[in-house]
Amino acid sequence: MFVLFCVQYKLLFAEKAFLLKYILKGLEEAKADAPKYEITQKVLEYLQQIEEFKHLTAAHQAANLISVHGYSYELVPQHNEIIKSHQVCTQLKI
Repeated sequence: MFVLFCVQYKLLFAEKAFLLKYILKGLEEAKADAPKYEITQKVLEYLQQIEEFKHLTAAHQAANLISVHGYSYELVPQHNEIIKSHQVCTQLKI
């Protein structure tokens, strides 16, 4: 029981350290030191998708990703015309 608790604690600590590194230093540096746990790999994959989504310039691609992944309004890049696109607004139900 104690060993299981220690393994779970280490896993949680490693995940927290990974997320903290992402917040402070960015995706590339966090990816280099990412623990090889299954849950951390899923989080890393999700963060990569979000980063790619933030840098899109085509409205149809953004609308497709919103429908597939269920992204919210807050994730849509505000600096370009994507947010004003009819396709994106339809997917966001604005």
